[in-house]
Amino acid sequence: MADEANFKCEECIQFPASCRECIQKHHQFMPLHNISEAYYHAHTSVKYWKRVDLSTLGFVLHLGHYGMACPNIAPPSSPPKKMLVVHRNGMHQVRLVYCQCAGAPDNISQLMEAGFFPATTEHPQTVFTQTVIKEFRMHRHESAMTAHAYHAALQHLTNPVLKGAVEVRMLVYQFRSKLILLIG
Repeated sequence: MADEANFKCEECIQFPASCRECIQKHHQFMPLHNISEAYYHAHTSVKYWKRVDLSTLGFVLHLGHYGMACPNIAPPSSPPKKMLVVHRNGMHQVRLVYCQCAGAPDNISQLMEAGFFPATTEHPQTVFTQTVIKEFRMHRHESAMTAHAYHAALQHLTNPVLKGAVEVRMLVYQFRSKLILLIG
């Protein structure tokens, strides 16, 4: 079953359904694309697609070293950190590993260099992409969209059927306190 083409990207153009290994390899530098997994209805064998995060497939985002694993990390001693990434196409659960090389920037700097704005500087578990910050700023200026409305739209993009099931971690508050400060 691992070799079957059970995964597809909702954002890549002309990228066919693929196996688990191929979809991860293809998205090494696009970890925030929306991926769907094929499921089959038990009684009718009807195929349907359900959104999954790459992290549930085993994907790990490595900071530093151009996406490759840091050579100074022994895998058992440094398990990936779970991070909620808020991006323009929804919210993604990501597992990431920081670079541990001597002289490597601190974790916050590594996040910032990767294009992530942490919700807090103390052990961040939620980050915003630069893209979502710019897009929220544009919506706020052009259409007076509130942080609450933008957050609701992101929840809907993440799970259109059960948007209340999306893990929130006080994102509305974080949007108000962090993003509004950025746009002044």
